[in-house]
Amino acid sequence: SWENGGRRGAPVDKYRVEWAMDDRFTKDYQTVVVANNRTSVDTIDGSQEAVKGAPYPHSSNLEQWWNLTCANGADCRGQRVYVRLSAHNSLGYSDVTETFEATPMTSADPPIAPSLEALDGNDHTVQDVGSQLLVRWAPPRNDSVDLYGDGGDRVTSYLVEYSKIPWSAYAPVVQRVRVRKPGENAGSLDGTIRLSLNTTNDKRAVVKTFATSARIFVGNATAYDVKTILENMPNVGEVDVSIPDIGDPSSVNYDITFVDVIGNMSMLEPFDEGLTYHTDASTVVE
Repeated sequence: SWENGGRRGAPVDKYRVEWAMDDRFTKDYQTVVVANNRTSVDTIDGSQEAVKGAPYPHSSNLEQWWNLTCANGADCRGQRVYVRLSAHNSLGYSDVTETFEATPMTSADPPIAPSLEALDGNDHTVQDVGSQLLVRWAPPRNDSVDLYGDGGDRVTSYLVEYSKIPWSAYAPVVQRVRVRKPGENAGSLDGTIRLSLNTTNDKRAVVKTFATSARIFVGNATAYDVKTILENMPNVGEVDVSIPDIGDPSSVNYDITFVDVIGNMSMLEPFDEGLTYHTDASTVVE
């Protein structure tokens, strides 16, 4: 994502995004031209309202974004990607920005072929055989069963949980993210939200940290999109997501079930918003 760096007397009408697998932009080089359709204009009462597609804004441009894909549909998880940008107006393209880089990755698949076994009485004491069990598994990998393997990052640890009662007996934690429009007849929301989760002080949290999500495209994101984004947060495990129809045309809702959380946990919180319909729109978690 990026923001306009200044138009120098002529409106910025588009941006050029370039990315490659090396910092000289020669390996698997790709480029795309993105129209400047994220602008804000001054309204009659002097306030600013975001308008999608306004060609010549009277105020500075809003944040803009583009989703990059790997060359030829390849899987580039775990590989470093280099990106640079330039802006265009009636005088031509600007100089490119400094090159910045990132490594795409996702949550790993579960361990393969887990098994639970009694200890071998020939190798262990009677006391150990009567009080211990052996858990075995293999690390995730890319094959016909797993989708992502290690997700593009080295697996450093495993979480082993056990209980004397079935997991289905525990009530899961459910939170609702509600994005409210300024009014019932306000039209469609267009833009993004990001969520944060702070598990630093959560007693039972496996990963105690503050983390933020990637952007969720409100109104366009499917339940699977939101699920993937949340599960890629380091302190979020498995979640189920649904988009309920609660008969309220003034909001977009996401019901999030934390499948592997037992007991209380911290609430998801709005981190930032780029909603372009109206500045009165808000995000709450219930």
